[in-house]
Amino acid sequence: MLSGQTLNFQSVVPVFGQHESYIALIHPFDQDLWTAITTTPLYCAAKNSSVLVPMTAYGGENEVAYQQMMVLRCQLPTLSRHDDCHSIVLFEGKEHSLPLGALDACQNTDIAKESYKMVSCQRFLRLDTVLPGESSSVMLPQWVEYNLMHGVDQIIFYTMNNTDPLIYKAMQPYLDQGLASQVHADFDGHLYEQEHLFQNDCLYRFKHRAEWMMTSLDLDEYLLADSTFPETLSSIASAEEAKGTGPVSSVSFPLYRFHLKDPKSGPCITSTFRSSDLQPRMPKFIIRPSLVHAVFVHYPTSWDPASIGLKVPSSCLVAFHYRNREARLAPFGVKQIHYRTWNISATPTQDERLKGQAAKVRQSVEGRFQLPWPSLIESLLPISASPFSLITSRHGLRINR
Repeated sequence: MLSGQTLNFQSVVPVFGQHESYIALIHPFDQDLWTAITTTPLYCAAKNSSVLVPMTAYGGENEVAYQQMMVLRCQLPTLSRHDDCHSIVLFEGKEHSLPLGALDACQNTDIAKESYKMVSCQRFLRLDTVLPGESSSVMLPQWVEYNLMHGVDQIIFYTMNNTDPLIYKAMQPYLDQGLASQVHADFDGHLYEQEHLFQNDCLYRFKHRAEWMMTSLDLDEYLLADSTFPETLSSIASAEEAKGTGPVSSVSFPLYRFHLKDPKSGPCITSTFRSSDLQPRMPKFIIRPSLVHAVFVHYPTSWDPASIGLKVPSSCLVAFHYRNREARLAPFGVKQIHYRTWNISATPTQDERLKGQAAKVRQSVEGRFQLPWPSLIESLLPISASPFSLITSRHGLRINR
């Protein structure tokens, strides 16, 4: 580019809705690049066409912390939802400009016809060889069954070349039965670095195909609601919209921290001891994808300016977070796992609101995999291979060097 910036799009997604169609180009957020493209707009054109169309940019227009991704849209009048691939060329400025580059945006037109009430994007699938019971291979089946029971009708698993075979083993029955889909990124990557890309890629894949979407609810986080999740969210949104405040684009809710029991004893929701207070850090959220343009792990960063984001109390919507580890940012921004002793004093409050559903979750998992619970969990546990020794005490888990 004339500014010296380089474009490095990480995903390109064709988007087709009732009132708009475009190619979404997803790029890591960079303030200098954002300034450059908002100062000298980019244009796009269909391959072999001289008609240039201005591109619109999202992701840097709001003053929010942790802007991670930005999205450029190429809205060409010639786009057809029936075409498998769309070839476009990018230009900097409209008059007398040379092409910056060309790309193809492809889709599976059969899949693109499907629509859903609620979609969940699972972008953080990993093994934990220090605390094996917190591995995604162990947590995935029970989390999926619980969410299917509560109105989630499609789950998207994001994988990379270095995704472990145990993860594939855990998700395969759901892929085989059409309850989930897989999006594979053809590279070896660090999950913490790619999770923002996967979240936003998922957003645009289902931009006009899902009514509600969970882009960042992890496998150790369980939503508690009065009815099915889509019904609860629609009720919350309708009550707010009746006030004339505008359409609801997102619903943010807090979390309680729960102790995670030995996975062989049953689903994690059998645990009934939690922190007395809500987690002090950032909440989680659910979006209406048609009204949101870019997201961070804990909140949207770009949304329809006519819409509103709701922040609801735990009495309205809350998530239970089951884990015995903590994450922290090490120097240079590299996210690492910090393992700590679990102490019963950290979770003194008894809360049995989800325990009653554990038997049904267990039965569903056993039926899906045709294995008794202990045998299945044993087959999904990774082998501990670390310089730490894992010791079980009456207070839970602790790590010794």
